[in-house]
Amino acid sequence: MSANKAIKLAVIGRGLIGSAAARHLCKMGHDVALIGPNEPADFSSHSGVFGSHYDEGRITRSFDPGAFWRQVNRAAISRYGEISAESGVEFYREVGVLHVGSGESSDVASVGKICTEAGILCESYRDTGLAERFPFLRSTAGMQGYFEPRNAGYISPRRLVRAQTIGAERAGVQIIDEPALGIRKAARVLRSG
Repeated sequence: MSANKAIKLAVIGRGLIGSAAARHLCKMGHDVALIGPNEPADFSSHSGVFGSHYDEGRITRSFDPGAFWRQVNRAAISRYGEISAESGVEFYREVGVLHVGSGESSDVASVGKICTEAGILCESYRDTGLAERFPFLRSTAGMQGYFEPRNAGYISPRRLVRAQTIGAERAGVQIIDEPALGIRKAARVLRSG
């Protein structure tokens, strides 16, 4: 298949993954339909498929113990500005992320070591220094903290879905505001319903 040949694709599910996939596929030149219902108007009485992202905040950061996930994290964070600009929806707050725990913990100590090796800006604090920098912490005795001040913070997953969907639609994705109940092949065409 030629790299320039468009494929007709249907992405089922308008959540975090589906909305992003549809947007990227369309920007690659494919003819894309994104199938799935809008978010419910009343979350308190809804029992459907949107239960996975009712929350308004999920941590996003450069650090991860695994090299692959550090690479993926950095790539995702680097695209937040583009997604926001294309959609007009703000969903990311760069407020930093604090990794904190017992100063004796090898898991906590590994954060500083990995950040140094991976070139991730990370401030180190211990005991009273931790309490001075983060006065809202109740007890810092024997604690070690590593703070990522850049390329770290939190996203609103619901606003990110909205941003990806708007970006996808603006790129040319056809939005089908219906649940996909099944797929069947009929005369060389896949139909949902």
